[in-house]
Amino acid sequence: MKYLFIIKFSYYLMICNYIPYIMEDTFKHLLIGGSAACIARTCCAPLELFRLQRQNPYIPNTTLTSVIQKEGVRHLWKGNLTNCIRAFPQFAITWAVFQNSKKYTDQYFENPTISKLAAGGVAGGISQAIIYPLETTKTLLSYQTNKSKYSGVLDCLRKTPNKQLYRGLSVGLAMHIPWNSIQLTSFSYFKDKLDNHSYISPFLGKMLCGAAAGVTSITMVYPTDLIRRRMQIQGFDPSVPKYDNPIHAVKSIIKTEGFKGLYKGLWTNYPKTLATFSVQYLVLDTLNSYFK
Repeated sequence: MKYLFIIKFSYYLMICNYIPYIMEDTFKHLLIGGSAACIARTCCAPLELFRLQRQNPYIPNTTLTSVIQKEGVRHLWKGNLTNCIRAFPQFAITWAVFQNSKKYTDQYFENPTISKLAAGGVAGGISQAIIYPLETTKTLLSYQTNKSKYSGVLDCLRKTPNKQLYRGLSVGLAMHIPWNSIQLTSFSYFKDKLDNHSYISPFLGKMLCGAAAGVTSITMVYPTDLIRRRMQIQGFDPSVPKYDNPIHAVKSIIKTEGFKGLYKGLWTNYPKTLATFSVQYLVLDTLNSYFK
């Protein structure tokens, strides 16, 4: 309990530290980035649900067909509200911290790529730590059928013990620190390459670069995402394998499913990632033009 209190208090201090910076210097970007993240995830919510189902197919009724038959088409978007509540501050905080951190990393690293990797890692770690309970909540809401366990976001947060809300946080950090580093850095890399081809419009270029960066990053860190989901749903259903910790989860999956089990559901991430990042950068470009 003392450990959880320290974590929560640390998150509070981080939020208090970054709110003035965000509000004063990057409020417009906060609004544009958060809106883009929410619109992209809402458009691609069924693909996100399908991705979660393929990661843990042993849970009853975890197919899109069963969701439509038992709950209706609109429930293909179940968990999306929580996902948007999570995505808005996460994307905004990630970008704001990345921009702020890069001012310092540029002073320590002469190589711009290393500087971006370091700043992206800091941004990913801070944003993930702040919004992690919503990550768990989104996962739990996505796996239930006909609101069998929770009536909504607040009900899930109220019923879920603090320890479970933060279960898998270490794996989440292990995923998001390198994921953000790779994603933000590779986006800049792909964009620089496409800038040399004048026949590709900047508008289309951002969509292509965002999609490519998303696919590159998720491919490289996917096993951590799988383990994080498995840890989040411990105790959710009797069919869920029980793991003592992330290391035990990795060993158990390799033993029962083989090394390829760590990549279960990876292929379902590709259409979701391509669509989400393409829409996200499409909206970013449109909103930036509008506000200009």
